[in-house]
Amino acid sequence: CGGFCQNDDIGSPSGCDVGRKPESGWTVIDGNDLPKTKRTEWKAGEAAKVAFTALYNHGGGYAYRLCPVGEAQTEACFQRTHLDFAGDNSTVFWTTGKKAQFPAVTMSSGTFPAGSQWRTIRIPSCSTTTPSICGHELLPKPCDECCAHHCDEWDYSVADLVAVPVTLPLGDYTLSWRWDAEINHQVWQGCADITVTAAAAHVE
Repeated sequence: CGGFCQNDDIGSPSGCDVGRKPESGWTVIDGNDLPKTKRTEWKAGEAAKVAFTALYNHGGGYAYRLCPVGEAQTEACFQRTHLDFAGDNSTVFWTTGKKAQFPAVTMSSGTFPAGSQWRTIRIPSCSTTTPSICGHELLPKPCDECCAHHCDEWDYSVADLVAVPVTLPLGDYTLSWRWDAEINHQVWQGCADITVTAAAAHVE
């Protein structure tokens, strides 16, 4: 599930104006209306793998949050369980099977909610929007293979690890990936179905 907000929607506690048709002609779909998917199991107190991709690169930063399934799926609910990242690296996975790792840039100062962790999109965007022509890259490439073709059109995903709080109540959650773009005044979101279970007992 997902969609995007732009202009006056950004920063709104209510999130996107569901059903509005943005300039692109797309319709924002309420994720609550989508069919259920197979749930991914996470263990409380352990690290979990997350990943995202994008058709066009607008720069900016992203974060992952959780909201219990039994509660209204609002921005306020997701902000209450903002996940920290685990580890210092991000990994790029190409559709060809290649992968590369690079140091992530994680920020928690001046973020909202206060102290929440966000990561910057280190893949460079381009100085031109002309198809197949990147011009000069707006940021240094974090790895040699990153942005090997047209910088703004991705054929890969960026994976991270997030820390599942050990104190998190067990049960079903919706995972929110929130991307606050930098080049455009937009907020993009995606979601997934998660079940948090107890970690396996350690035997000494």
